[in-house]
Amino acid sequence: MKDKYPDYKVGGVQFVKNDMSDSDKIILNDFVEYCGITAGLAKQKAVERKMLQFYDITEISYPEWNLDIFRKFLNVPNKSHHLPETQNDTKKGFIRLKRT
Repeated sequence: MKDKYPDYKVGGVQFVKNDMSDSDKIILNDFVEYCGITAGLAKQKAVERKMLQFYDITEISYPEWNLDIFRKFLNVPNKSHHLPETQNDTKKGFIRLKRT
């Protein structure tokens, strides 16, 4: 797992999607589709970007995530230069994923 939250630009995580396994892409697409129940297209794209960031930071396949990885990830945004509001949004997105 990365020890710092990288400075991603909008659309700057597509390289992660290209390197993902097919099973991880299916999980990603299913989650974005699930979020589409209540979210519009722009929000779905934002969710996908966050999910790719989570994947890149944890450096672990989605099915291998567990409580230990979850706890370690929640500490990473605290070490970033982002505003507390952004850090909290990142944590909320990760928690939302774990609930599904």
